[in-house]
Amino acid sequence: MNRFPKKAYATAAFFLLATVVFATGLNWQQEKTKQDAGNTPVYMRAKLASSKLVLEGLVTEDFSKIKAGADEMNRFSRVEHWPSSDDAVYQFFSKTFRDQCKKLSRLAEAKNLEGSHYTYVHMTTTCVECHNYVRGNFKIAPNKKSPKGPVRLIPTYWDKEK
Repeated sequence: MNRFPKKAYATAAFFLLATVVFATGLNWQQEKTKQDAGNTPVYMRAKLASSKLVLEGLVTEDFSKIKAGADEMNRFSRVEHWPSSDDAVYQFFSKTFRDQCKKLSRLAEAKNLEGSHYTYVHMTTTCVECHNYVRGNFKIAPNKKSPKGPVRLIPTYWDKEK
């Protein structure tokens, strides 16, 4: 039984699309370190493309697209070269995002549109909040000698200790 009319899905899709467009426009990196970010922009664009795939699946009720996008985002969040931090808040956001990707994949497999929709909205909110946190608390620095990747997150409070 479908509790929501098609018009409600269209309205929800519009707001989800607006959220994705907003998230896409966010400046994830500080301006002065963009050139040192290595592969990070590539991974971010890939995660955004996966997010758009989920949105397309939600709007068209194509559960294979929802699942594929969720699985791709989960894989990208685990890429070895992805910059990370031992910061507890950052770790919380990372784990929450991965858990939401897995949940979204399971819901898509179960063909649960309402659950998929809710999880996607929650996941998008988590992404935006994490990016706000990272921009406010870290800067991206080159890390060319590390096997963990070409960049690292440096707490901004280190600048104040100099």
